[in-house]
Amino acid sequence: GIVTWEIKGGNFWIRHCSCDYKYWLPILNSFAKSLGFTYALTLTKRNPKAYERLTGAKYIDDMDGWHLFKWEVF
Repeated sequence: GIVTWEIKGGNFWIRHCSCDYKYWLPILNSFAKSLGFTYALTLTKRNPKAYERLTGAKYIDDMDGWHLFKWEVF
């Protein structure tokens, strides 16, 4: 799989993940933590309640038809 990320507006953004988040989330978490971030943000068009339940991310808001989520870095 592949994952893309960026630092934009002082936030750590997970941009695209073409595989299982259960595999990538610990890696992204460790990377974000090493850069000093306390959370990561991502957008999806998937069902927000299901996405929240499956990924553990917290739903924040809608942005132009996309659902904004936040992960606490652990």
